[in-house]
Amino acid sequence: PYPSLASMSGWAVTLEGKASKGAFPGGADHGAAAALDDAIAEVAAVSEQVSRATLEYARQCVNPAELLQHVDTVTAVKRGRAFYRLLELAAEVPAVRQGCEGITLHLCEAPGNFVDGVLAVSERRADWHAMSLVQPDAPRFYEHLVCAKKPNGHARVIFGERGDGDVLVESNVACAVHEVGAATAALVTADADAPTPATLAAQVRIAPLALAKGGCLVLRFDCDGPAVRAPLAPLRSLFGPVAIRP
Repeated sequence: PYPSLASMSGWAVTLEGKASKGAFPGGADHGAAAALDDAIAEVAAVSEQVSRATLEYARQCVNPAELLQHVDTVTAVKRGRAFYRLLELAAEVPAVRQGCEGITLHLCEAPGNFVDGVLAVSERRADWHAMSLVQPDAPRFYEHLVCAKKPNGHARVIFGERGDGDVLVESNVACAVHEVGAATAALVTADADAPTPATLAAQVRIAPLALAKGGCLVLRFDCDGPAVRAPLAPLRSLFGPVAIRP
């Protein structure tokens, strides 16, 4: 049987103790870790039982912001799902809403839907930075984002020292963290189209380098069994609370 919509919208795992106070403990709460695995597995199980078209339609119908543009196809501006997901999270999670007002970093971000969501929530006040892989078959950033500049004249879209925006390249990561400012970001988002375990692991590793204590990470990923759950393991000890939202 499918989980109810109420249970899906309420799925959350809270790491107790030091992690919930913003500390970075060496260990993890094993009960919370098991619950996190179970929640991811349950979402994956639902995804496997229905067609992709049905799942996409259901996702639109449980996100009010996305449903409006889905129904009103004449006047609505077509946006990527990440844009509406960010609006939904900002409305439901105070830490995300507050993070949109500060320094933000958006990994694997092209074409830029999380950035546009943050700008919409913050009424364009966010001090945003974005990075994404450059290759022939990869999405390209929206033109208005590529042209955006910081007050110091630096581009807000960062491609790194090697110039390809690859988060697996250490020099690119160092450049991005330098532009943002180490431990200054209020919000980090990470998105990717079918991310590999290596990319997910890199996103999870980079986020704490940029985030200030108490900062928020929004990580968008497809549930794909142990191959995905293993790279996410550090979340259990670095962040609290951790929520899985289908």
